[in-house]
Amino acid sequence: MARRLLRRTGQRCRSAAAPPSGKGGGAPAVAALSDERRDRRHPLRLISPLALVSITSAAVAASGCVAPQDDEPLASVAQPAVDAGERQHSPVYVKNWPTTDGRTQWSNVVIVNPSAQPVSVTLVVHPTDGGPRLGVVSKTIAGFATYNAYGDPAWNGIAESDPANHRSLGWIELQSSAPVVASHRITIRDGSTYDAPARLFEDEPFIKSPSTRLLSSYFLKNWPASGNKTQWSNIHVVNPGPVAAHITVKVHRNDGSGVLATLSRTVPATGAWGSYGDAGWLAIPNTDAANTGAYGWVEVTSDQPVVASNRISVRTGATYDAPLFLLDDLAFTPSTSTDLAGSFFLRNVPATGTLTQWSNLVVNNPSPTPTDVVVTVHRTDGGPDLGSFTRTIPAMGAWNAYGDPGWNGIPDSTPGRSIGWVEIHASNPVFGTNRVVLRDGSAPSAPVALLDEEPLVQATENSLFSSLYLKNWPASAGVTQWSSAVVNNPSAYPVTITVRIRKVDGSGSLASFTRTIPAKGWWNASNDPGWTGATETDALNHRSIGWVEINASAPVLGLDRVVLRQGTTADAPVVLLDGTPLSAGARATQDLIAGWISRAPALDYVWGSANPAVEGWPAAGSSVTWRAHVRNRSSAAATAVPYRWSIDGAVAATGTVNVPANGMATVELPWTWTSSRREIAFSIDPDDVVSETHEINNRIAVDSDAISVGLWVEQSVHDYFDDHQRELGAGSNSWEDWAQRQVRMWNEMFAASIYPEAPSGVLDRIRLDKVVVVPDDALPLAGGYPTNNPNLNDRTVDLQWGFPNDASIGTFYGDHATRSSSNPFYYEASLLHELGHARYLVDVYGFNVHVSAGNRIDILENGAPIVGTPYMPYVNSWRDAVRYTPYTGLMNGNGPTVDRHSAVALNLIRGRRATLGNYNAPGNLGAYLNDLPAQNELTVRDASGAALPGASVKIYRAGPGVGWYAKVYDNTADMSLTADAAGKVLLGRCPFSATGGIIHTNNHSNGVAIVRVQSGDRVGYGFIEATDFNLEYWRGRTALGRHELRVALRKQGTAAVSVDELAPTERVSRPLVVKHEVSDLVGQ
Repeated sequence: MARRLLRRTGQRCRSAAAPPSGKGGGAPAVAALSDERRDRRHPLRLISPLALVSITSAAVAASGCVAPQDDEPLASVAQPAVDAGERQHSPVYVKNWPTTDGRTQWSNVVIVNPSAQPVSVTLVVHPTDGGPRLGVVSKTIAGFATYNAYGDPAWNGIAESDPANHRSLGWIELQSSAPVVASHRITIRDGSTYDAPARLFEDEPFIKSPSTRLLSSYFLKNWPASGNKTQWSNIHVVNPGPVAAHITVKVHRNDGSGVLATLSRTVPATGAWGSYGDAGWLAIPNTDAANTGAYGWVEVTSDQPVVASNRISVRTGATYDAPLFLLDDLAFTPSTSTDLAGSFFLRNVPATGTLTQWSNLVVNNPSPTPTDVVVTVHRTDGGPDLGSFTRTIPAMGAWNAYGDPGWNGIPDSTPGRSIGWVEIHASNPVFGTNRVVLRDGSAPSAPVALLDEEPLVQATENSLFSSLYLKNWPASAGVTQWSSAVVNNPSAYPVTITVRIRKVDGSGSLASFTRTIPAKGWWNASNDPGWTGATETDALNHRSIGWVEINASAPVLGLDRVVLRQGTTADAPVVLLDGTPLSAGARATQDLIAGWISRAPALDYVWGSANPAVEGWPAAGSSVTWRAHVRNRSSAAATAVPYRWSIDGAVAATGTVNVPANGMATVELPWTWTSSRREIAFSIDPDDVVSETHEINNRIAVDSDAISVGLWVEQSVHDYFDDHQRELGAGSNSWEDWAQRQVRMWNEMFAASIYPEAPSGVLDRIRLDKVVVVPDDALPLAGGYPTNNPNLNDRTVDLQWGFPNDASIGTFYGDHATRSSSNPFYYEASLLHELGHARYLVDVYGFNVHVSAGNRIDILENGAPIVGTPYMPYVNSWRDAVRYTPYTGLMNGNGPTVDRHSAVALNLIRGRRATLGNYNAPGNLGAYLNDLPAQNELTVRDASGAALPGASVKIYRAGPGVGWYAKVYDNTADMSLTADAAGKVLLGRCPFSATGGIIHTNNHSNGVAIVRVQSGDRVGYGFIEATDFNLEYWRGRTALGRHELRVALRKQGTAAVSVDELAPTERVSRPLVVKHEVSDLVGQ
């Protein structure tokens, strides 16, 4: 394998539903739609936290709580994000607008600027009739700051659409000069002022994308809840465009049997239509057996893009305008998917006092064909799934988990209760809702106290935001607001998240921390000290307000729950709650990457050095400089970015650096050289001040005495990795991130390669010292091969490899999703194997013995070949090998550890620079193979372990053949010996070669000899391998190595038997050299 060209083969290199029942006949069809709802719901990607975790995403800072009312729905839509220059919408604006029970509704907006640059925003409030605007509020929001409309005179000064009653009704349009995150809180208050005591509240993200088809899981008319209450739905459709929209509203039956009703309405330009009190809406037929109520789902189509929301009301009475008990606003969604998730699975999970939490799914099939859905409930810790079942949803129908035996049969996660989260996989695109209900009691039919509707969502984003972080923040008298986030990981791999809680004025962070979420698990902020211990913005009153940014190494789901509590502690009684999906709209665009750390001066290794542990290294006490190379993957310059150097964990230097757009910068650390190992670490943006697409590639740590590697990469390959590494969801976003992963996993492999002769593993560590990007077709730069020898003139590094662009790049590195040792785009084990050669290691698999083309065993027993008989059976199903070396690992394939033989060989040159080349293959490749004891004693034993005194022992050496590591054994023994009374024979220094040297290269490997043992009339065959002799030598037995060989003896003269006739255990059995005692190890 002396000149391995490419290792792109990934192989060893031989050379280089049940529909709900009717209202009167059993359990209510809608998630017991008997839950009230004091909160709202949003169709984003969310997840279900628990344990009454507070979650928010668009709330009022200093205001109380909000809540919707009954005669107008609320705003909400899929994703609360905006692109630069785009608009977002909220379907409802209310100011002192009455409810049916004498309370009033009020709107409040919170807007977050998630970037470092100021952003201009304009809020336009339109009347529902499409007439002149009611008002315009323009603001400039500083970098990383928020705007809160609560108490703002400009916001309070919006004109009244009904001046006679001093009230307004309309909808909101948001324009911004750059992406922002915005949410709308509606509060129901006891009084006619914006700061009157709050009784209900609802947070909804602004809607980014109007659509011509919108969907909602619920149509409810006089549907029973618990406690003699009823459920009602009311929709609100907004036309944000300049042309009137003609909409068609269809209410579908849940069993897929048809449409209950179709309504056609015209919505004026920049106007709205609401179904509250609409005669056609109220006349939709009943579906229950008693003919008193209806339950279905809603589809809105339009000739112009529109946005819409659905308000679910729980009322004390049997009319649509009965007194309001609870409500929740659920945005219509334009999206369907075959893969959806719900943040919570909750069954009898305690909240506070006697309240318990329960969840229920509704999944809707808006397609003309039935769909199968697989419902899986995951544990929060990522452990074995709690349960899974399949349901079929009819065409244009719905499935409701309420009362479903599969749903009810999910096992408890702890005795008496169950908590987890839900994934849905469907054969056709679907949409759905997850209802969370707080009940006063521990039974699924206990009275409803609170409810929250959340859309089932997809995980498509790495960056999520919440408009509010609240800790003990005042609402109404004696009531405080608390928020808590939950993040779900739908990936099959662990995900790392960075959580930043920022100040509302943009002046810094209240907290920043990193957490790892297990595969299929979640992170819950409610009890996390990083979340609960965030700095207080009002220390005197022990309270905080801010906003939240979460960046993940792979797409995640998120939900922020805001809870109002009667008291000033995190466990005070719950009064209200609302869950809001974390917004995925305004994503970070910048990524700062700690690429690699080099050392200056760059010293050449000394060719042929007799003392490479000293020569080529800096002199003790001399001045050196560590140089961190930082990339900015952004079209905007990064200015005054903080950095930190540390040595052995202690801060050594701090400062700031400017990194040009799409450019590089270096940061230096002067140091006095010592050969003692120290950890040198560098972090860019160590306190996570800068919002980035990827946060876990900001730090690298190296060992000061590490062996250096340089990588030369052609531009197209570098660009390919830059374009696609992020798709792995492993926190990587560049070629350098991928390269550092290879080095990190190599070092981890070294540490894990522990054997009796290497009790501390492989002692060296590797440091990426150089990344050189060159034009396509430039490699090699100084002759040789483009992979093995990218730059033969460079002797500053101890190892080098090149990455030329060729047609195989997109195939070899084509798997952008799988994080496994078999995917080179994640972990290219074959690269480490080839660099092992550059360090001087040989292919250990070359000690396997094959009988394929170019390899032969011509030994006969009783005139017949021994291969394929009980004397020497095949060891694989291909019938081309009779012996595999027992040493498995990096140089016998690709890992996951360094094999025993190579690990010790590496420790022989621990701390030494290259001497005869830093490329594959160097002039000292396999030099250690000739470390053989001066004399070697072999004890022959039978299969039971009994010594064979007087046995005849013959040695057959391997001659040359054709191909890498070829071996040809003729029928003439090269050594004939007789065992003494203890079964021992002396083999000399090198029984493998008449000339005394081990050969291991193309066309010839003589490192394995065949041994024939005859005791009486019984004969057996085995093998001895030079690696075992090396290990004896390295154990300190340089004068006399001791070895044992056990063979299975068979009576001489027995007719040859095909290996296929042998028992399985005999078929794979083979003699092994065993039981070497460990003494002092040379070089350890």
